[in-house]
Amino acid sequence: MRAARHRRGVEADACRRLLGSDRALLLRQCKKAIEFANRRAAHSNPRAEVRTKFRDLDQAIDAIRMITEKFTLLLYDEPHDLFAEMLSRKISTGWDAIFLAPWATRETLALPLGEMEPPLHG
Repeated sequence: MRAARHRRGVEADACRRLLGSDRALLLRQCKKAIEFANRRAAHSNPRAEVRTKFRDLDQAIDAIRMITEKFTLLLYDEPHDLFAEMLSRKISTGWDAIFLAPWATRETLALPLGEMEPPLHG
């Protein structure tokens, strides 16, 4: 009886450490995305000054995906490709139409896009 209680305590400690580590990663990776959302999106202020780069937004999305896929694997004991699931469940036919027309010139694509700030207005 005592060994089972000890094992549950060790498992709970491991879960707390795992969750704490992932929470810290998420907060660290999403800090600039949250700043962007708070200043620019939440207040509908396209002129708000932020130091968020597209790279920062990409890192936040990647952190959320990685943590979600990890815990989905732990819960269901099988890997899930969240992007593939999203495509099959949520996105209607024709969603990719916006990507079929060119949106940028070769000069634009040669810019360091990951270092650029999101545009000030739509």
